[in-house]
Amino acid sequence: MLSDSIMAFGVFFLLLMIIIGMVLCLGMVFFAFGVQAEAQSIAVSEGRMGYYTTDEASAVDQYISDYCTQHGVNASDATVTTSNPDSSNPALYGANVTASLSMPYRFQLGSIAGFTTTITGNGRSISAYVPALQ
Repeated sequence: MLSDSIMAFGVFFLLLMIIIGMVLCLGMVFFAFGVQAEAQSIAVSEGRMGYYTTDEASAVDQYISDYCTQHGVNASDATVTTSNPDSSNPALYGANVTASLSMPYRFQLGSIAGFTTTITGNGRSISAYVPALQ
């Protein structure tokens, strides 16, 4: 009789831990999908002009800032790396351009102490820049 109640408590506790772990992992996966989508949109915007323009950078920075605000992440911790950051050497038509976005993700359940890991999304696009048409 006592062993049945102890076993029921143990099974309940084990199921509770599995559910909490699944919720934390599912949240991280959805966050990673969002970071990947952001990185892809940065790469597509970079591919339009063959480089990462200041106009696009400010628009992307605002977009990333809004994204960080929605997900409770400090926007200054987000890192954007592009293959062509300046206009002195734009990628010509048909060349690959890449963008990488890294953001911290905090594994935390309520006020329980957690840990932070970095999630990186990579995006690729093809440059549409033709110098004669600019």
